Parts: sequence; C-alpha cells; structure tokens
Amino acid sequence: MSKPLSIGFIGNGSHARRVRDALISLEVHYQEVEYDRSSPISEQVGIIQSDAIFITSPNDTHGSYLEQLHQIYNGYIYCEKPPVNRLIELSILDTIDMTRCFFGFNYRYSPIHEEISSIRNEFDLGPIVTIEIHCSYPFAVKPEYLGSWKSDCDRSPLGVLENLGVHFIDMSISFAGSIQTSSLHLTNIINNSRAPDTATLSLLHANGTTSNIFVSYATSYRNNIYLTLERGDIDYDGNKIDVYSPRETFNFQGLSIRPPVVLTKELDSEIAYKESLRECVKYFIQVVASGGEFESELSDRSKEVASAMLVSRKI
Repeated sequence: MSKPLSIGFIGNGSHARRVRDALISLEVHYQEVEYDRSSPISEQVGIIQSDAIFITSPNDTHGSYLEQLHQIYNGYIYCEKPPVNRLIELSILDTIDMTRCFFGFNYRYSPIHEEISSIRNEFDLGPIVTIEIHCSYPFAVKPEYLGSWKSDCDRSPLGVLENLGVHFIDMSISFAGSIQTSSLHLTNIINNSRAPDTATLSLLHANGTTSNIFVSYATSYRNNIYLTLERGDIDYDGNKIDVYSPRETFNFQGLSIRPPVVLTKELDSEIAYKESLRECVKYFIQVVASGGEFESELSDRSKEVASAMLVSRKI
C-alpha cells in the first residue's frame, strides 16, 4: 500500500465535513494533520509539511491564509470559494503560486454543466445570446442565519453574492467567456441590518453575450438556469433540463410559438451538487498525488471571478 497523503483542514465547519465525506467516497488513503487555531501556522510543523491543505474556513479568512501559506508552504492548497472577499486582497492572487493552488468552484464539475455542454454539442443551437440564472431559498428567515458568519457584514460584506452567486459567475464565464463589464445591485430584503441577502449581477462578456444572475437568501425557493441561444433554448429548473428547438416554429397562422421540447433529461440539483463536489475534490487529489500542476485556465478564471465580484459597478 502506498504511503497515505497527509492532509490538513483549516476550518472545521459543515463544508469541511462534506469534503471529508467526498474523500471517504473516493477511498482516498490519507492521514489528517490537526490544525490548531490558537497557534500561528508558522509554528505548526505538521501542517507546514503536509501534502495538501483544505481551507474551508469563513470567506474573510481566505486571503490571510493564502498569504501566510505562500511564504512558508510548498504543498498543495484547496481553498473554498471565493478566493478573497475584499478588493484590497485581490492582489494576493497575483503573488501566490497558482499552479499549486486550487479554488473550490465545484459547479465546474457539476453534471448540470456537463449536460448543458453536451447538449450544445449535440444540437445545432448556435452561440449563446444570453444566460439567465435565478437561485434562491429563504435561508435568511431561519434563526441559524443570524448566528452564521454568512450574515455578518464584516465577515461576508457581499453576502449572498460571495457565498452563492460566485458559483454562477464562474459558470457564466465557462459558457460565455471573459467579462468586459459588470454591474451589481445588493439589497437586504429581510431588513435585519445584516449582510446583503439578495443580489442581482449583470455581466457583459467580451463576445457580446450577456449574463444576468439573481441570487437570494430572502425569497422563495427557485433554481433555474436558462440559456437563450441563437436557434433554441436550454432550460434547467432544478429537476430536469428541457431543450426547445427549432427557432423557426410557427402556428397555422404563421405566428411564432414556443418551439417543442426536443429533449428532456432528469437531473436532481441536490444529487448534482454532491457529485460536483466529489468530482472537484477528485481532480484536486489527482493533481496532488501525481505531483502535477493545476490548469492555468482554471487559475485565470478564479481570478476573473473574484475580480468580477469585487470590481463590479454598484447600482
């Protein structure tokens, strides 16, 4: 049996548990190195000498940990999204070794992303015209929200955008390419003087495609990703994907009507999330085990996502 990987976790909340579950399901042979929050990282030999570190701590700590580890650590880092959540920290991403640092935008590995990409290859739908994303659930009305760092303006200044919306910025870039301009509107619907619980982000991509992302912890549940393409539409509602085509669909009077559904695929969003996290961790561990480097395209996109989130024109 090969020597187990030594892995440390900075942060021990619910997401750390989900990552550990993914490691177990992947049958990763590893030994966990304990991290002591009360001691400086520089004094923790086991952490410094570990093969990999998962940063699963609150968003406001990511930048500091990345900066500290850059000075003293030669292993691999898996940092949860977002990479940083303050504009002043954005430059940190230009100083760390991105070939050995990976950010947990797990929607990149989601079956949802894979199915939409496959459909675009299978059907002659043409280029994407616009992407509309609506993802919401009433987390902010629950008592545990007020006790969570996600509702703290100091720890999570962009609120729902940096915790939920950031995934869809990454997805939009994946589908439509780099961002030219962006505008952002943040609000607090519950009006509890906490972090923004609702966000609308509009993106103009360099190729002319637009993306509109609405995320909320304060409105009723909805999970919808809608791609309007030149010759058809792709609609995901959290349970299934429908493909509408062809564009040239008319009634007997010659009036335009909605195209028929030419394909339906069942795809549960909860199952897709678990699978996406598992695949994300799998890719990370494969690079660690092989001593390789992370793809530069993923690193560049992580920087662009952080920039789009932090530099957007506020409206």
